[in-house]
Amino acid sequence: MAADELQGRRVLVTRPAERGEALALAIEAAGGSARRWPTIVIEPVASPAIAAGGAWAYDVVLFVSPAAVAYGCAALGLERAVPPPIGVVGAATRAALSEHGLGVAIEPEGSQDTPGLLRAPALAADRIAGRRVLIVRGEGGREDLAAALMARGATVDYAEVYRRRRPSGLDPAATDDCDIVTATSAEGLHNLVDLLDRERRARLVARPLVVNSQRIAAAAITLGFAQRPYVAPAPGDDGLLRAIRAAAAGLAQGPSESA
Repeated sequence: MAADELQGRRVLVTRPAERGEALALAIEAAGGSARRWPTIVIEPVASPAIAAGGAWAYDVVLFVSPAAVAYGCAALGLERAVPPPIGVVGAATRAALSEHGLGVAIEPEGSQDTPGLLRAPALAADRIAGRRVLIVRGEGGREDLAAALMARGATVDYAEVYRRRRPSGLDPAATDDCDIVTATSAEGLHNLVDLLDRERRARLVARPLVVNSQRIAAAAITLGFAQRPYVAPAPGDDGLLRAIRAAAAGLAQGPSESA
């Protein structure tokens, strides 16, 4: 595709700043203008509660996000010795572990998400029953992974190593003239809508939205987005950029199908 395909298109990047910059640079390299407007701030937990023995008290350690890797590796001391088998929910988390020099033994099967991870043979009921599993995540994360593993007979604990909060001090005017909106979490999408007044919210939900999962697309429809969201066809920034290109092409062709 042409490098200037997004020329003149303004794309709102709502991903947390730590991970959003790579996507913003990719948009700019493709000829677009990235509006950096992170709707979630990620902060480390000062003293996360971790069982005696740390990660080595468990048979399996599962990381649910790149942020879990960024804050969890140091908190757990995983770089000091060979850890137990590690599992991840997706390619971005695997890449983050690689940057820390850590390999992955358990990967998703069929889809880069929690259901995919639960399809991994190593987490099947006949192999995980009676095992101790540590899930490294942020405070107040989703419970579906732990619930499924406990239903298979595993004992599950959490290491909650970071927290998410809604940002303050963002200038709402930065959203006024964006052509395409991106969202990579349901929480961030809700924050985006809540941070705007009624008039700006009405303009925002009329614009094309790019998301990275069907779950976020469903949340967008509930929040009143008028067009069917563009869902990234592959994990990571490459998939998001492909969906952003599709949204730009849709703008060039005229209004897309309503949700």
